Amino acid sequence: MKETIICFGDSLTEGLPGSSFLDYLGDSRKYENHGRGGDTLRGVSSRLRNHLLEHTIETLIVLVGTNDILYDYLLNRSRLWEKVASNSIYAKGVPCQSPLAYGEQFSEMLDLVGDCEKVMISIPCIGEDVTSEVNQKVDSYNEELKRLSVEFNAKFVDFNRWEKDYLTGRTINPDFVLGKNPGVTLTDIVVPRIGELDLRLSKRRGLHLTIDGVHLNQVGAKALGRLVSEVLD
Repeated sequence: MKETIICFGDSLTEGLPGSSFLDYLGDSRKYENHGRGGDTLRGVSSRLRNHLLEHTIETLIVLVGTNDILYDYLLNRSRLWEKVASNSIYAKGVPCQSPLAYGEQFSEMLDLVGDCEKVMISIPCIGEDVTSEVNQKVDSYNEELKRLSVEFNAKFVDFNRWEKDYLTGRTINPDFVLGKNPGVTLTDIVVPRIGELDLRLSKRRGLHLTIDGVHLNQVGAKALGRLVSEVLD
């Protein structure tokens, strides 16, 4: 019997709002979804440490870092988003505010799991304008991930690169990132994936791979699921 694959991350793993790539993995093994909306790298590291107190891990998939970058963006966006971001930071963990801090924290987390099979996924684009200032910051964090994947002999899934290739040449909405107020994101949680309603929402907003510039729709989730499946033994 194949082992259960353990998957840690934030809402992009959990699949709320939007879709989780775990729903589209073409593999016969079982998966445990330990995604938690709003989580930062420090939050994921803490939860992973607690998990290891009672369980061993043979294969780990981890996708985290979006909120470490996103919260700083939201703190300066509006008073409503500032309040939401501040409360989330208090509950989920202080973000790693530089690539160096992110790399150091990620290295500590990988040390926890030892020699298990590790799959690291690059931080996806934030907003579908791949040339934006915030996505330049995403790129700098992903450089740390690439370096660590070599250092820790982990498999690296560069979903961010795939997104950029997909979006090149397409008409995009450069301004839509989570809507103008937090209520939009809360509403998006109840959008069902049945009947491609999420894809209709994406189209209405001028988006291709996400429902809101951050959370994946079925197209984005299926693509990431396929990329992850390709690297699993």
